[in-house]
Amino acid sequence: MPKQPSQVAKTTSKPKRKPGKVTPAASAVPKVKTAYQHALSDLIPKQAKFVRFYVQEPNATKAAKDAVYSEPTAYAIGAENL
Repeated sequence: MPKQPSQVAKTTSKPKRKPGKVTPAASAVPKVKTAYQHALSDLIPKQAKFVRFYVQEPNATKAAKDAVYSEPTAYAIGAENL
């Protein structure tokens, strides 16, 4: 006697996930990126460039020079931007 469609076992079902369950690493990355982008959005382009250089090497004067501030004012601008 052939099996009825309701008696046939499904072999392609996916394992069920709990709703709202997110791994900690996946949820942490967008929040950090969003906060960083939000912080940079309030700055003028030169200041944002200064921040990017300062994050790479924490020397305010060098970061100001690399961010295209003038040589004589780099020390003062570096301190001001911090």
